[in-house]
Amino acid sequence: MKILFAITFPRGLTHPGNEIFVHLWERFAARNRDKLHCDMVFVSQGWPAWHFRTLAPTTPQLVACETNDRPWLDYPVLVTLGQNYDFIFRMDEDSFTTVDNINTLCDFVSSHPEIDFISTSNAIRPVISDGCPDLDRLIHSPHPRNPNVSSYTPWNHTGYGGELYGIKRSFFDRAHTNYRQDSLCRYDRDLRDFTMSFSHVCDLMKYPKDKLTPQMATMKVFWDGAFGTDLWTHMCALGMNAAGIVDKEGRSFRTKNILKAVYEALKFPSYGEVRDERDIAFPRVLNVNASHIFHTENGYSVNWYFNPTTNGRLNPNCATGNIIEVLQAPQSTSFFSWLYAMTEYLTDLTEQHHLIDHLRISWGAFCQEYHIDMNHLANLKKQIVSFYTDALVEYLP
Repeated sequence: MKILFAITFPRGLTHPGNEIFVHLWERFAARNRDKLHCDMVFVSQGWPAWHFRTLAPTTPQLVACETNDRPWLDYPVLVTLGQNYDFIFRMDEDSFTTVDNINTLCDFVSSHPEIDFISTSNAIRPVISDGCPDLDRLIHSPHPRNPNVSSYTPWNHTGYGGELYGIKRSFFDRAHTNYRQDSLCRYDRDLRDFTMSFSHVCDLMKYPKDKLTPQMATMKVFWDGAFGTDLWTHMCALGMNAAGIVDKEGRSFRTKNILKAVYEALKFPSYGEVRDERDIAFPRVLNVNASHIFHTENGYSVNWYFNPTTNGRLNPNCATGNIIEVLQAPQSTSFFSWLYAMTEYLTDLTEQHHLIDHLRISWGAFCQEYHIDMNHLANLKKQIVSFYTDALVEYLP
């Protein structure tokens, strides 16, 4: 089986934050390109092609390309770049893993050719209707095999983690063709559309509609993730055989996997010992233990710390309405405080002085102007370095 592992780099508001991840992945690839059981490709949206050619070693297993498609980047990866591959993995640039973890995934799908789709089973995806409480209650009814998970009736698969998934090329082609030819869908190149009515969903899934009110039947349901409602429904309608990625106990690894859960993760002695308090792993036909995947979550927001203001006004890339108040709070442990600490750590790891100096000067001036306690952020960084170095072992200098 020929496998492609794609790392996608959306542009973001400004470039420095994205460049951090480029350098770290370049280091990973240069260190491990002879060990991978797959080809690896870097996909950039809106980056100059020369920049990637400069950063990426010229090897058969690591290439760089430029695309002007939409930031989610599924279309060029799956439709264009993946033409000559049997199975395609896609991973966010702000996620980190190990060569052993990648090879475990590749070996798993190679030994299970019946698997059409695989993803991290670590998140309950937001699935909502456009303002219909009765329909929301239906799609979020408890799953009969796991009451902690919504069934998302009538879909026969509950969800997936968007930061990493893999799909069989032949299966994707079938679903993609059906999606394009569906006259009740508005085909969208970034594959994330949600235009079909819930009545059409039920028709495709052969789900009874006798309990649907006229309002429920006409509602559109938003499925948040790498694929939109329309394509995901066509994937499910084909009888998709899906596998999950879990930890060694067969459980979810959400607490360990994302920076947003750092507050919970720090209760454990070390990163390697983090376990979720409840089992929210989705019931799958097959699961594989390959849980060394650390997702910084909202990696595009890293750009904001390099350029938090322009002409005295907050830049919008990360700046929510109360972000200054959140950062100013004494001993703040908000996500944005932790994300800054992680941003500074990752920037240091690149050993790129233009990035290190840019962050130090821009963020230092911002903190001085808005009276944000930099000593407190420095202490958070010490905790980040101490706890998460094991998660980033393949990316260290």
